[in-house]
Amino acid sequence: MNCLLETLGSLQPRLRRSCATPAVAFVVAAIPALLEARRTAIQTQQLLAALEKELPETAAAMRLASLEMADCIEEFSGLSNDISTGVRASAAMLTGTHTNLQQGGALLGTAVNSLLLPELRKRSPALRDSLEAQLLATSRMRHNVILGGQMAAAASLAMKRAKVGMASVGLMQRAGGLLSFTNARWLQRARLRQRGSVLQPPSV
Repeated sequence: MNCLLETLGSLQPRLRRSCATPAVAFVVAAIPALLEARRTAIQTQQLLAALEKELPETAAAMRLASLEMADCIEEFSGLSNDISTGVRASAAMLTGTHTNLQQGGALLGTAVNSLLLPELRKRSPALRDSLEAQLLATSRMRHNVILGGQMAAAASLAMKRAKVGMASVGLMQRAGGLLSFTNARWLQRARLRQRGSVLQPPSV
């Protein structure tokens, strides 16, 4: 064991000298990779910081959105329940209305068949007589109106003819007066001529 340790101790300086050059080359070659790793680590750190800053707000927004979505779903379910309740109530009302209409139609048919038709059969002769009397009175009234119109037209025509006759009589009277005046003038002139012929002496 001691021999082995001594051997390793004597070989250590040689190993150091033989490994120094490759180690330096390895370190020099690893510098860009180390820089890139450092840059990546910085970016990762910044990303983690941004995530640490944004994640609470995003989580709060997602939580709020989920709450709003839950409220919306709840309101939609309530609205659907209200709509279904309203549809059921409308269907029940329509069914009740249909039943009431059927019952009302049956009652109306019974009332018509049992009360109205017999009463109409009883009163139909009187109604027929009154209707005939009204129609007869209406026809007579129309006939009287027609006769009255004809009489009024005849009276109007007679009045027109009377006016024409009176105008003719007036013209004849005027013509007679003019003729009598003309005759009087002619007779007066004739008398004057006769007097003149009597007063003149006979010629020798």
